[in-house]
Amino acid sequence: MFDILNGFTTASVDVTCAAGVDDCLKSCDGFSMKDLSLVRATPLEQNIDSEGEAYSMRFTSSSPDEAQHIREKLLDIVVVEKTSTDKSGIALVSASLHEILTVESMLYIGDENTDAYAYERELYVSGLNGEPTSNSGGEGPLVITAKNGASGCTVKVTLNKAKAAAA
Repeated sequence: MFDILNGFTTASVDVTCAAGVDDCLKSCDGFSMKDLSLVRATPLEQNIDSEGEAYSMRFTSSSPDEAQHIREKLLDIVVVEKTSTDKSGIALVSASLHEILTVESMLYIGDENTDAYAYERELYVSGLNGEPTSNSGGEGPLVITAKNGASGCTVKVTLNKAKAAAA
């Protein structure tokens, strides 16, 4: 994996849409997820219209809440190593967000709960363009921001390193 991404174990993502976008996109404005754990990073073939090495990274979390729900979140991003005239680093190519909220009783076969339900929402944004981002060897978070010019959607991914264990 890119050296710049070594040590990053969690991600947060925020999607915002510019004013004047259609109603379909407005429903995804403010779609965000926090503290998702890195599950895998997979190298991609160089056929995704990129000029550098590319990786698909998957982050996820699953947690029960106080109302007997299971909330599952999944984030897939594609990042590419990129060099511009004045800086080099990684850039965001696409992002896929998926969130599911399920009543816990739906997970048990044979349960006849008539109040069972599940909500799901998903957003895929591709064609993202942004300046390459680098961490410059720092210990802080790495923030990657990119925008789809046609839709007006901006995606901001914040990668964080694992916190040191208390002694």
